[in-house]
Amino acid sequence: THQNHSSALNPRRRPARRHHLHHHRHRRRQHRNCVDCLTSPWGLKGKLWAGSSTVDPATIIKLAAMVKEGGGDFLAMPVFGAAAMAIAGQLVYVPVGPKRCIDRIRPFLNGVMGASTIDISDQAYEKTNQLKCIGNMFLLGMVETLSEACVVAEKCEVGNEALHKFVTSIFPEGPYVLHSRRMLSSGWHRQKEPLFDIALARKDARHASLNKMVAR
Repeated sequence: THQNHSSALNPRRRPARRHHLHHHRHRRRQHRNCVDCLTSPWGLKGKLWAGSSTVDPATIIKLAAMVKEGGGDFLAMPVFGAAAMAIAGQLVYVPVGPKRCIDRIRPFLNGVMGASTIDISDQAYEKTNQLKCIGNMFLLGMVETLSEACVVAEKCEVGNEALHKFVTSIFPEGPYVLHSRRMLSSGWHRQKEPLFDIALARKDARHASLNKMVAR
């Protein structure tokens, strides 16, 4: 969820219609492939399904039920980290499910695919996706704050270099400095398409909405 200022989370800069339709068709194909796998003749008996997609808590409950009905084991295991972190093996995993399943997959997490895990394994499946949604609120808020600040600094001619010096002075360490530096040096705002699609940001924000996160 890392994006530069002039194209970050700006609802007026929507992707082209063709790209928008392609995105939804691709998502439908992904969903169909997932369902086909869960209901296939060769079944899921003896297999471990680790769900790492960013979905709303209700969906993860349905997915867990489908896997169990097929005779398989299920872990809800969303991750924190962008593609670059995945390539570097620096993802943060949040697995929830039966202890024997977590023990089975643990050797592939820390030091292999990820840098660390957040252990809430004794809680219900949906809790890990709720934590993922809360974490995304932090990321979206940070990106939005930096993006809007960069735009204002440009428009009033204060300049982004001065803004960056403010950020590094007040927040000398952490993600604000990292992403402020990236916004100045990467040229993301000059790309034709944003690095992180506004549709995906809106999807994450919808998942984190109170009416879905808090039981009534």
